[in-house]
Amino acid sequence: MQGITRSGYQFDIDDRILSDWRFTVALTKCQKMKDQFEGLEGIQEMVRLLFGNKYEDFLKFISDKNDGYVPAEVIMAEVQDIFESKIPKN
Repeated sequence: MQGITRSGYQFDIDDRILSDWRFTVALTKCQKMKDQFEGLEGIQEMVRLLFGNKYEDFLKFISDKNDGYVPAEVIMAEVQDIFESKIPKN
């Protein structure tokens, strides 16, 4: 899966990660959320797995665009952009 998010982040993510068991477990934690902390843990795992060895580069991109900060809502918007790019447009 390759593309560019609305903010300009160029991504190249191996599609196989979406069917990786560890990714599925992290996604399940996000969806089940017994409490907010378990959901956050799942999101963190999911984002780390999604970006793999490019995770730190991704965080730096976000940080550079946000005066040195990495807002959680920006991370989530970027991930949403990436997932939406996978959905075919009519």
